[in-house]
Amino acid sequence: SDPTFYPNTHWLSVLWGSVLTQQNNFTVPGGTDKANYYVSFNYLNQENLLNSGGNSDFGFKRYNFRSNVDIKATNTTRIGFDISGYMGKASNPGADYSYIFENINRAASVYAGKYANGLWGPAANNRNGWAAAYESGYRNDETDGLLTRLQISQDIPFVKGLSLKGVAAYDNKPTHNKTWLLPVKTYVAVQDNDNIRYDQLTGMDKPSLIEYQGTGQNTLLELHAIYNRDFGNHG
Repeated sequence: SDPTFYPNTHWLSVLWGSVLTQQNNFTVPGGTDKANYYVSFNYLNQENLLNSGGNSDFGFKRYNFRSNVDIKATNTTRIGFDISGYMGKASNPGADYSYIFENINRAASVYAGKYANGLWGPAANNRNGWAAAYESGYRNDETDGLLTRLQISQDIPFVKGLSLKGVAAYDNKPTHNKTWLLPVKTYVAVQDNDNIRYDQLTGMDKPSLIEYQGTGQNTLLELHAIYNRDFGNHG
């Protein structure tokens, strides 16, 4: 009956949210006796597991596409070109999930999680996992990729069974990570005569920004000579 000084906090119920996962696939195959193609597109949208204060940006989104084309240019020449790519973005609270879950599990119901005036309570040991899920900032991890492959096979007409195959591949995988950390402010309610005051316990630190960008690139060049011929029995 006194949520300020004698709370009954249901820690898991206030933090867990419903999760919606959406996945769409689109494919187009086709071809003729001279060429074949296959195109696909995939979209995945997965909401965050935590009820993170109504932040709809938290979660994971990914786009994938692939295209394969095989062409019979001549009776002796075959060309294949494959290209695929993806764009993914994961958005999460600034605090690590290990910190959030550890302190949610440690907090007993008698600890104040959030006061009626909107201030965050001390929880257990002044480590409020509920507040960390809502107020600790964000971590955005973006990973993209473009993968290409070209293959050309050529039969050598004047040497029976001999063919050459050349392969060229190029991959480009940029990444972008941005972390904006906010100090989580927690308070403790103190009876001051007929009034209640709220003394700040944590959250005096300054915000911090960590950002990283990088790119991974790979190039592959191959040339194969293939000789495949059956010879008659020799006795």
